[in-house]
Amino acid sequence: FHPYTSVPGGPTTDQGIAFDAHRRGRVALATYASVCLSDDGGRTWRVLQGGLDIPTGSYRRIVIDRDRLFFITNGCGVWVRRLTQGE
Repeated sequence: FHPYTSVPGGPTTDQGIAFDAHRRGRVALATYASVCLSDDGGRTWRVLQGGLDIPTGSYRRIVIDRDRLFFITNGCGVWVRRLTQGE
């Protein structure tokens, strides 16, 4: 094990990491301040603009599948965002 010191936005939330089984290397990571994406398995990260512009309550679990990012929240429903090229 080793820390991902290059992750912008600080520590992650529990249930805050997801791997896209259909796109090799695509990883999404929810921190307390932002949502970060990686296309190289987590070696480098970029912040998803507007990534937390949804009501998440005290719990958010993320799932990524075929360039769709799903947020499962506590009392605020399920939200989805299609990731475009370059995000």
